[in-house]
Amino acid sequence: MGMCKPLRHQRKDMQDLGEETAMSPRPSDLTSLIDRRKRRLWIQIEVLAALDQIVGQSRLSYDIQHFTDTSRKMFHLLLLASLVLLGQCREDFADRNGRVVGGTDVVKNSWPWQVTLQYLSGGYWYHTCGGSLIRTNWVLTAAHCVDWSATFRVGLGDHNLYQGDGTEQVIGVDKVIYHSRWDANNLASGFDIAVLRLASHAVLNQVVQLAYLPGDGAILPNDHPCVVTGWGYTDTYGSVSPILQQAPLPVVSHEVCSTNSYWGSTVKNTMVCAGGNGIHSGCFGDSGGPLNCQVGSGYYEVHGVTSFVSSLGCNAYLKPTVFTRVSAYIGWIFDQGPDPKWPRHPGPAGREVAYQVPAQSRRLVSLLHCKSDR
Repeated sequence: MGMCKPLRHQRKDMQDLGEETAMSPRPSDLTSLIDRRKRRLWIQIEVLAALDQIVGQSRLSYDIQHFTDTSRKMFHLLLLASLVLLGQCREDFADRNGRVVGGTDVVKNSWPWQVTLQYLSGGYWYHTCGGSLIRTNWVLTAAHCVDWSATFRVGLGDHNLYQGDGTEQVIGVDKVIYHSRWDANNLASGFDIAVLRLASHAVLNQVVQLAYLPGDGAILPNDHPCVVTGWGYTDTYGSVSPILQQAPLPVVSHEVCSTNSYWGSTVKNTMVCAGGNGIHSGCFGDSGGPLNCQVGSGYYEVHGVTSFVSSLGCNAYLKPTVFTRVSAYIGWIFDQGPDPKWPRHPGPAGREVAYQVPAQSRRLVSLLHCKSDR
């Protein structure tokens, strides 16, 4: 029984991107805002996911006396979990973003489409989510990262959030567009996707490149090798990572992920699950960032936008990190304004590619071809 928790995080302040600063707690006004809106949501989805399992085992019986012993125990656990969650006031349960769990430091600038999304509060900039640069003036992220009133900017070419790397580009967000069917009170309904129009164009170079998106409707098979990246928590009750992290997350097919042993009916076919081995996962602060999936020799497409994890823990066993499936929203993305014709990459038509992930990062993905721990 794992309720889903969105992964946005507010933790780090910075006067200028890359300038060394100390971590500070999230401002109290934002804490109360997210606490009120999201604790109800997480409890709701936890209950729905658990009831889905109970109802499935009880053959739609509404009489608790007719439940199996297992179902009765699950029901008692559900009530206990609900009471605990209702009384939960930790800041961790109010965050929607996180850091990669079980990950390692990336080779510097090896994921050049990775974005840090930041908001302004009290004269300071705070990292809150990840994102992917899909056009020189467009960023792909999660709706729950930007469905509130704030001044946003993005950082490109960054590696260590607390140090100046000399490669950063900082650009303001001119317009926020999230899906019209996104419901902040029902994360499990899907549509957790947004695009950001930037105030100016990024300059492409060796450390800032465009992400490649999958074809419309593309579905990856079970155990397909992918990598999650982000500056989120390294464990459920940990802290953000100053250095960009990466971790291998093989795809869990919808047929598997929607079974009662995994997420049940909480996950929809417009989502993609990845991980679930109890070791690697996304976590608070990774929201909106990419699920990078290998489609060729060293080439990657962004197949997922980090959305939520289980309230049992970011890396709860058999509760994979859940992403918005990008290929389900290709039409919507380009309807908002980005040029649909560029960039291209190798595929059935032998299209050109401009960027190849360094060999050090490719070796990480090669490990995914080993037998899964699940």
